[in-house]
Amino acid sequence: MKLIKTNTAVLVIACIGVVLVAGCGGGGGGTPAPDTSGPKIENMKADTSSLTFVGGNVTIMADVTDASSISSVKAAVSKGGKLISEKAMTLSSGSTYQAVVTAPSNISSASLTCTVVIYAVDANSLQSHEQFSFNVPVAGNIPPSDPF
Repeated sequence: MKLIKTNTAVLVIACIGVVLVAGCGGGGGGTPAPDTSGPKIENMKADTSSLTFVGGNVTIMADVTDASSISSVKAAVSKGGKLISEKAMTLSSGSTYQAVVTAPSNISSASLTCTVVIYAVDANSLQSHEQFSFNVPVAGNIPPSDPF
């Protein structure tokens, strides 16, 4: 009789232990934390490889990420504080967005700096922006054209 009570007690304790252990682990399954910050804008650059002093196309690129999803990204280019171009940027691959803008000419002997501000908005209408710049080459000594 005593043996049966002891075995029953051990069985009850073992079952309680299994229930407690089975309820542990996994974690995290709750509601994710709300997105309270705007998109992160990184690795901004301008491909000026084909740009000359007469101006031309410049490809603006940036990596844009967010805890929710990205709603829109745009690039605003200014020269001397005056807006000269504003373009929507499109997702090209991964988290990289790009747009092609037209840079102005620089017929002076002074350096011409264009400022780019990238604006991003996420699915929760949270916004952020980052800024960088690129230079338009200086007009150099242009050789005369060959008359022949």
